[in-house]
Parts: sequence; C-alpha cells; structure tokens
Amino acid sequence: MTKNPADGSKCHVFCLRKEAILRYNISNKEDVTKLLIKTNCVFLVNVKYLVDDADNTEQLEMQINYGVVHPLFDEQREQLLVKDMSALRASVGKQRFVKSQTIDVFIFSVFALSHICRYIL
Repeated sequence: MTKNPADGSKCHVFCLRKEAILRYNISNKEDVTKLLIKTNCVFLVNVKYLVDDADNTEQLEMQINYGVVHPLFDEQREQLLVKDMSALRASVGKQRFVKSQTIDVFIFSVFALSHICRYIL
C-alpha cells in the first residue's frame, strides 16, 4: 500500500499472477477494460521481455503496455487521457538494448512508469 502525497489517500499496488489473466488479451483495449473493472483497478502495467538466447543473452527487447480506466471521466476527458497516455507510452512502449544497458533501461523505464502513475493519480 502506498500513500498519494497530494491528498494523503491510500492506493493498493498488487501483482496479478499470469495464470489469472490468461483469458484476457492484454493487447486488446476491451479485454484490458474488463480486467480492470473485474479487479477493481484503475491502472494495469504489463511487461514482456524477449532475449536472443536464454543461455547467453546479449540482445534484449522489452515491451511495456498499460491500460487505464478512470470512472469519473466524461468522454472529452477520456479522449484527452487516451492521447496523453499514448504520448507517454512512446518513451517506454518497446525498447531494444544490449545486455550492458539493462540496468540503465530498467531504471529509465521505472522512472517513466512512476511519472505515468503520478499523472493518473
């Protein structure tokens, strides 16, 4: 559980097991919306990474997708949120890098996602 410094409210952060979301297509907006509503969540982050060789990794690719459901937004505000989320996603959506850059890429991605979460909250 973390506190929102702006107003002191609490929010819960938790991980869903992969098995719990297998029937949802995380790349599909409607499925993400259903999952968020079912789990009573506002924000979902899905991280997938690929490596060139599991035994001797040199090239990596990381894909970060996320979805947002904000119950208080009217259609105009929702469209603005969609536009903003698309722009923010551009920085972390799909990244290719070599093994020596792993820590730097992860740190950048964590900070970017942190800013995205703050924006949503």
